[in-house]
Amino acid sequence: MEKLYAEFLLWLNELNTNEKYESLLHKYFLNAPSDKVLLELEECSSDILRTNAILENYWNSENKILDADVFGEHLFSELESVYKSNKFVIEDFGKRCYSLWGYLPPHLKQKEPFWTLSYADDCLSWNDEAQTRKLYEEAFSFHRQKK
Repeated sequence: MEKLYAEFLLWLNELNTNEKYESLLHKYFLNAPSDKVLLELEECSSDILRTNAILENYWNSENKILDADVFGEHLFSELESVYKSNKFVIEDFGKRCYSLWGYLPPHLKQKEPFWTLSYADDCLSWNDEAQTRKLYEEAFSFHRQKK
């Protein structure tokens, strides 16, 4: 579910479309068709607000423990792909990353590399794109370095 949640946050913040999220959801659902949460997510897979409510309920109300390593590795791998695709200028990428950071579970927001998403684009205010890129690239490699 951590990877699915990461894909959802990317979709929610317009860093990816919902196709990647839906593809992963379908894969999970086919492997566990009796899972009530996956069924509910399947039923509303194109409704971003309802999907958000279901996932927030899953992680918060049901007291599920999010594996930060699995979640972070997938999230930052996907962010790196978006970054390298040059789909967004650095300013837009930074705004979307900051927005994504706002949706992270509270216990992750001030931990690296997640915390970087909240400030990496600040350097752009001083016309220091190189520093912004360095911060993002270090965040992308964080989980690779842990292995």
